[in-house]
Amino acid sequence: MKFTMKPFNISAKYEENLRYKLEVLADATNHKKSIQITMVTASGLDNSSHKSIISNIVTLDDFFE
Repeated sequence: MKFTMKPFNISAKYEENLRYKLEVLADATNHKKSIQITMVTASGLDNSSHKSIISNIVTLDDFFE
């Protein structure tokens, strides 16, 4: 879970870290299906070019609909 007062920014280094974690998880579980990253944030994501790695975004507003 990520908490920031403003939209979370995914940097190139953070995207690289997420891709590494996906690879390690896939290798450790011998999982052949796709793994989707869901980001849970208070304010959503910043509009950076690196946010394409995120499959789903859940914000506080989603909990109160």
